[in-house]
Amino acid sequence: MSRYYVNGIVVQRRRDEKYQGIDSGIDYDAWYLNYIYEKDNELVRGYYKYVDISEGSFEIIEACINNQFIKKYILRSNKLNVDIRLVLCVTTLSFPQYNASNLELEFLGYDYAYPGGIYYSAIYNDIIYDRIKEFHNIKLNKNGLFDSEEELDAFIQKREDLKKVYKKGMFESGVFVKYKLYEIDIESFLNNCCDD
Repeated sequence: MSRYYVNGIVVQRRRDEKYQGIDSGIDYDAWYLNYIYEKDNELVRGYYKYVDISEGSFEIIEACINNQFIKKYILRSNKLNVDIRLVLCVTTLSFPQYNASNLELEFLGYDYAYPGGIYYSAIYNDIIYDRIKEFHNIKLNKNGLFDSEEELDAFIQKREDLKKVYKKGMFESGVFVKYKLYEIDIESFLNNCCDD
């Protein structure tokens, strides 16, 4: 078993699809305001201050630990009438670290994705998109994720084995991280984490 750390929160537009993991998808659902507003907008500047702090390092999860920034993101999304969700990222990387002890959480499952940017997920792109025939019989939970680390590890091993068989370029070869994902109840977040 790997050691996991509670890294922080990613704000996403809610998707009405089977996959509920960390990948931003083609619509850039994670930190979506970055694709709506100009760079001088307060929330876009906040993203670069509180989230996009990796500076190219693959040892940092691009998740927010600043509750006031997340609250502003929630309030702006409400004004825009955009249905969002808060995803708590628990990964094998130790930075940043976040205290989620007061939050109501729903376990979503295990994902295998980039530590930031568009959070490219091997599960989303290799299994959900049905690109690799050897993955057709893999069973995922109702959120399009794995229920256990053992299932995730078996997928990772099979993927590594297939990378040796398939032509180069068939599999995304970036730096992937194991994620244990939870959806945070927004009301519990606002009530427990956002004292003014």
